Amino acid sequence: QKLKAEAERKQKLKAEAERKQRERAEDERKRKEKAEAESKQRELEENERKQREQEEAERKQRELEEEALLKAREEEARKNAELAEQRIMAQKQRIAELQEELRATAKAKEARRPTHCNLPLAYIFNKRCWNLSSANPIFDLKSLTDAMMQ
Repeated sequence: QKLKAEAERKQKLKAEAERKQRERAEDERKRKEKAEAESKQRELEENERKQREQEEAERKQRELEEEALLKAREEEARKNAELAEQRIMAQKQRIAELQEELRATAKAKEARRPTHCNLPLAYIFNKRCWNLSSANPIFDLKSLTDAMMQ
């Protein structure tokens, strides 16, 4: 009976040791699974964080490129405006020169007395001679009459 009790006790201890070993193995397996799950979760979170950082960097790069493009367009528009203003100023200057040239030629044309207007009494028959003699007489009538009176 003692042997039997001893065998039962050994068997119980053995069964208990096996059960504890199974529990430890199960606990170890669960810990490994939990560690793997946590590792995967951390890896996913890290990947998501990297992806967000990459997207943020790409967004900032796009913003910088858009800003640079906008600045380039503004600069181009400013240069175009300056060129247009310079062209307008050059055109205005050219128009002013042409107008001055026209005035000068008109004045010269007016001031130049045609030879037929030098004939006596030509101003009576020709309107241009009349206008020229009125505006710019050949002689000063007052000084001529004064000279004749003396």
